[in-house]
Amino acid sequence: MDTSRGALLNLLELQKVDTAIDRATARCANLPEQAALDDLEAQLAENTDQLAKRQAALDEVAIRQKRLDFEVDSVGRKIEIESNRLYSGIVNNAKELSDLSREVEALKRRKIFLEDSDIAVMEEREMVEGELKELQEEHNSLVAGIEQARAARDVAAGEVGNQLSAAQAD
Repeated sequence: MDTSRGALLNLLELQKVDTAIDRATARCANLPEQAALDDLEAQLAENTDQLAKRQAALDEVAIRQKRLDFEVDSVGRKIEIESNRLYSGIVNNAKELSDLSREVEALKRRKIFLEDSDIAVMEEREMVEGELKELQEEHNSLVAGIEQARAARDVAAGEVGNQLSAAQAD
């Protein structure tokens, strides 16, 4: 009876060790620190997607602004050329002078419209740059948070690893 009792006590002790190993293994597989890290990494992936979209929007706005700036300059040069022609005395025909005058006025209206559009695009660009800056700050914050979460996970995994090693040594 003592031998079977001793064997049962050994089996009970072995069961405690196996249970401790199973608990440590389960804890290692389900660390809350790992879940927090996974959540931060998912947020970072979403932030990175948003950054890419905002950067693409900024690039598109910059292209539109550059095109409008070119058009404003081009219309300005055309106004200067036509105005010089109008007031140079080269054109003597009254009808041609009248047409030239109307064309200069139309070009001035076009230039005003383009400048207004350019200002609107500049404001849009400023807004997109602000959003991009906020997203970049969030990105930097997430990267720092991920580094901290990795360190916390590594510490927790080390503790669980030590518990597992101690349980396996028993």
